[in-house]
Amino acid sequence: MPRKLTKACNQLTQARQKSAVQLEARLVAELKPLAMEKVQFQVEIAPSLPTATGADKITFLFSPNPGEPLQPLTAIASGGEMSRFLLALKACFSEVEPAGTLVFDEIDVGVSGRVTQVIAEKLHQLSQRHQVLCVTHQPLVAAMADRHFRVDKQVIESSLFTLIPLCVQLCG
Repeated sequence: MPRKLTKACNQLTQARQKSAVQLEARLVAELKPLAMEKVQFQVEIAPSLPTATGADKITFLFSPNPGEPLQPLTAIASGGEMSRFLLALKACFSEVEPAGTLVFDEIDVGVSGRVTQVIAEKLHQLSQRHQVLCVTHQPLVAAMADRHFRVDKQVIESSLFTLIPLCVQLCG
């Protein structure tokens, strides 16, 4: 590997390691109020062959419950856990990323009423800094919105398509 590439990859790895520690702490803090009080999260950075994006393979390791070992998030997270994880991740990045609009598609699926309320409050907090577009069927989430749009299911007999029922809210 050319020396210049090696140096650039090493610098990127060091920056990733520093950022990973910050992300781990921030993400766990965001997940705890979302009924994941005992969650563990770790960013695993393993060496890989160099590419245009560096010489690292990044894996998010996750343990939602006490006593469970850290495992790849994509392998073990339930639908509700993944929804909450993505909400927490977007909340973390929204503080440093200048995204104008955040889109959430049924981020509240598979969670209890108490967690739904926390998700609604988190979405409302995000809407103070960003435009938030959210697809939801939860009245608790929809109640936090400034504007509502409703899209109904329609079956078109002469078509192969069915329009999916969506209740969309726009905050911010």
